[in-house]
Amino acid sequence: MALYEKLRTQKGGVGAAALHQRRCTGCQLGIDAAELSVIKKAPSDEVIRCEECSRILVRTSESGL
Repeated sequence: MALYEKLRTQKGGVGAAALHQRRCTGCQLGIDAAELSVIKKAPSDEVIRCEECSRILVRTSESGL
């Protein structure tokens, strides 16, 4: 929660963003194939962050992994 609150303050109220169809909904940038592979292999309880905007990425069934 501390990380989320810190990011929320820095990012204008949005500390987390959905990973939707291989795209961060925070910065709207696509995630490259190599990074998607790392995200796919990560445990579901691991905090994953967007390399571009640093927001916490929320993985769902629509993430495209």
